[in-house]
Amino acid sequence: MKSAIKNSDAISFMYEEVAKEEVERGEMCYLDIEDFSITRPLYFIYPSNSLLKDRIESFYGNIMES
Repeated sequence: MKSAIKNSDAISFMYEEVAKEEVERGEMCYLDIEDFSITRPLYFIYPSNSLLKDRIESFYGNIMES
């Protein structure tokens, strides 16, 4: 995805850390947009037989209440 973006005039949403090296090399840049926010789903993926299932679901529940 980054390669396609670097070699075009396109823009994309991605985490800053994902593009950090390219930004440091001057191949890509960040675009800051004032008063702009995005709401999207957040998914937690974990093994269904995880020993930490209760703790993971509790953590997720706490985040969703915030």
